[in-house]
Amino acid sequence: MKNITSFLSIALLMISAYGFAQNSYQSMNNTLLLQRQQTSAALQSQRFGMSLMSNHSKFIAPKQKELDLFNKLLSKNEKRISELEAEIAEKTSSLDNSKNREKIENQIKRKEFWLKIARKEKIKFEKAISALEAEIAVTNTDQK
Repeated sequence: MKNITSFLSIALLMISAYGFAQNSYQSMNNTLLLQRQQTSAALQSQRFGMSLMSNHSKFIAPKQKELDLFNKLLSKNEKRISELEAEIAEKTSSLDNSKNREKIENQIKRKEFWLKIARKEKIKFEKAISALEAEIAVTNTDQK
């Protein structure tokens, strides 16, 4: 009789432990599911907020500042191009009368090299300016 009672108590303990483990596993799954739902809801809310903010006028200001910066760089570049062209013209005119013809020719080659680079930069600045102007125009039409 004692063996049967001890066997029954052990079986009852095992069944209750199994039920407890199953309930804790289920509650853990419920907790994970709830966390996933909360995370996805937070991400959707964040995306919605970002889409609203992207159309807000304060986000146009950095584009305008960037555009102003490129315009300033373009004007400096154009000034540098005109200076280089003037220096090349001066060196070329003084080339005929000079004793150091090779030295002046090398200086002209260097100046022409830097002039070519400055012209390429000018093209890059102009492309960046036109792209920024297009972006600003699109955001302005979206807001209206």
